[in-house]
Amino acid sequence: MKRVIKISAVIIAAVLLLLQPCAAAHISDSDGNISALKFNSDGKFTILQISDPQDDGTPRSALLEAMERSYDIVEPDLVVFTGDMVLGKIEKGKSIEVKYAAVKAAIDAYIKPIEERGIPFAVVFGNHDDQCGVTKAQQVEMYRSYKGCIGFNLTDETLDYGTYNIPILDSAGEKTAYNLWMVDSAGNGRDGKYYEYVSENTIGWYTQTSELLKRANGGEPVYSLMFQHIPVPEIYELLNEASADTDGAVEKNGKYYTLNTGLANGYLGEGPCPCEENFGEFDAIVAGGDVSAIIFGHDHVNSFVGTLRGVDIVQTPGISLLSYGDSKARGVRVFEIDENNPKSYSTHTLSYFDLMPGGISSRIKLLFQADEFIPAKIAVIAVPCLAAVVILAVLGIKKLRKKKHS
Repeated sequence: MKRVIKISAVIIAAVLLLLQPCAAAHISDSDGNISALKFNSDGKFTILQISDPQDDGTPRSALLEAMERSYDIVEPDLVVFTGDMVLGKIEKGKSIEVKYAAVKAAIDAYIKPIEERGIPFAVVFGNHDDQCGVTKAQQVEMYRSYKGCIGFNLTDETLDYGTYNIPILDSAGEKTAYNLWMVDSAGNGRDGKYYEYVSENTIGWYTQTSELLKRANGGEPVYSLMFQHIPVPEIYELLNEASADTDGAVEKNGKYYTLNTGLANGYLGEGPCPCEENFGEFDAIVAGGDVSAIIFGHDHVNSFVGTLRGVDIVQTPGISLLSYGDSKARGVRVFEIDENNPKSYSTHTLSYFDLMPGGISSRIKLLFQADEFIPAKIAVIAVPCLAAVVILAVLGIKKLRKKKHS
C-alpha cells in the first residue's frame, strides 16, 4: 500500500511539474514593463523577425491575420520589427494630425496583439517610417506606451533613436550571455537631414560597445545578431553578374544578377538596394568577431542567407500586402539561439501560406488584398461583368428581332 502511495505521489508530482509554465524569457518591473531579456530554463531563445508591413492606418486584414498567426505558431521570446512599419505617403496631402492618427492606428494594430500575448518587441526604423511627417521621436513615444517595448536610444544624442543594443541574460538571469544589435540605417536624423546609410558615429559606437561587452565577459566575445533595415553594400558580393537571358536573373541599374549558390541559398527576386554610402560597417563587424549574422529587410522580394568573410548576411522578405511583394517570398523569419552554443544559430522562414490556414481561402485573400495581383483582380471582376453585358446584349438583340418579326 505504501509503495502504491509513493508511486502515486511521484506521478502526481511529475504531472504538476509538466503543468508548470516555462519561466518567461524576460524580467518585468513592478509595473509590468519588461526590463530585461533572458534565456529560457532550457537555454533556448527564439526571435521572430517581421519586416516591412508598410501599410496605412487600417492595415489589410490578411496581413494582420498572418502576423497574429506567426505569434501563435512561433511562440517567440522576442519580436523584432526591421522597419517600414507604415507607408511613407500615408494620408498624403492630409494634415499632420490626420497622419499622426493613421500612424498610431497602424502601430496599434501591429502591437496590441503582441502585448495581449505578453511578448516583448523591439523596433528599428526604415526609410519610410518618418517620411510620412510623423517623426521618429513621436513614433518612439507610441511604441514605448506598450509594456513589452524593449530598447530605443534615449540618452546618446550622437546616435539615432533606432540604434541600441539588447543584452540577453543567461537562464539564471545573472550575466549577459548574448547580445542583439539594433542599427538605424535610414530616415531623418536628429539634425533633420535625410539619410540611407550607417554613420561613422554608429560604427564607432558598435566597436566601442562590443569591446566593453568583451571585457566584461572575461575577454571572450559576447556573440550576437545585428538587425537593420537597409542592407550593407557588400551584399552584392553574394551575387553573380549574369546576362539578361539567364534563368532567374534580376535587373538592377542596367545589370543582371543571380544568387551565387556557392555562397548563398534562398530566393533572389530583385536587385538589392543597399546603403547609398559605405563607411565600413561590414569591415568593422568582421574585425569585431562577435556578430554571427547581420540581418536586413527593405528588399521585399528577397529571401536568402549567405556567408561572407565569416559573417552571415541574411535577407528577410517583406510581409506587406499594400506595398509591392511576391507570394514566392512574402513571410517572416525565425531565429533560434542556444545559451550553450552562442556562436551558432538556426534560422528559417515561414511564408504567407505557412501562416495562413486553408489553401483556397488564403489564395483568395491574397488575390483580393495583395497589390501585385491588381491586374488579376481586375480580370476576375471584369470578365464576369463583361460576360453579363454580352449575355444581356444578346438577349436584347433577340428580343428586338422577335418584335420585328411579330
